[in-house]
Amino acid sequence: MQIENRNREKTVWEAIANLWNDPGFAPVTEGGLAELHFDFIPSIAVPYEKVSSMNPATPQFVQNKITGMVTSLTRIISNWERSGQGDGGFHEDGAFESDHPLFGTFADREPAALNSRCSFCEDHQTYLLYFWHILEKHQLLQTSLNALPAGVATTDGGESVPSVITTAGRTNRNSHSGSNTNFESTLENIAVSLGNYVKEDRERRLEDRKRGLEERMDAISAEKRKVRRLIIESRQEGNDELHECYKQELNELDSKERRIQEILETL
Repeated sequence: MQIENRNREKTVWEAIANLWNDPGFAPVTEGGLAELHFDFIPSIAVPYEKVSSMNPATPQFVQNKITGMVTSLTRIISNWERSGQGDGGFHEDGAFESDHPLFGTFADREPAALNSRCSFCEDHQTYLLYFWHILEKHQLLQTSLNALPAGVATTDGGESVPSVITTAGRTNRNSHSGSNTNFESTLENIAVSLGNYVKEDRERRLEDRKRGLEERMDAISAEKRKVRRLIIESRQEGNDELHECYKQELNELDSKERRIQEILETL
């Protein structure tokens, strides 16, 4: 049983929890999203130091948190669709208009409608707007919302959370996919993307560090050449005290150079 557990693939929830707990994971949000919310005009860095004081993430906590986010986001999108989109794409009898954009998508929307999204989100929950943006950007919105089980993470048995539209001209208001397979697959795609980002970010930071150390080595070499000339000059002038000072300075530069070289060999 232990061997079996070791060899099995990690669930998406475990993968995301591992990313959260990884000191090397330092995501940065997209910037320039003024139409989404002014919070996202600048890029936001989230290094490990910002979350290290919090409890480590567990797979169950991650699952509960993201499921709750999807529930809250579905409610926001539903209010946005019905309030700022004319009749929200729905007829009075609840049928869905076939020519209306898919539930929550941004394509073919008026700029005023896109700019109004923040009006349906509490000030302390603007992260849900960014979550919405990322799901839509990666074409994961419909899959994520459609896989939400009825009644999950709500206090009213799911009555306030509408079923989402799967395809234009067809409704899925009372049926759900029956399992979390699609949702987990969606989150797995996100986790893979985050994992690739972490790998690329580490490689980029490693290259930046190497480049910085190499530049420092070049600077030390230039400084050593200067000090060697001063050593020769001080000896020719017979200034023993200054000569010893320059020799000591050269030894210190040699030590710094060796330390940097040792670091470079470990990278």
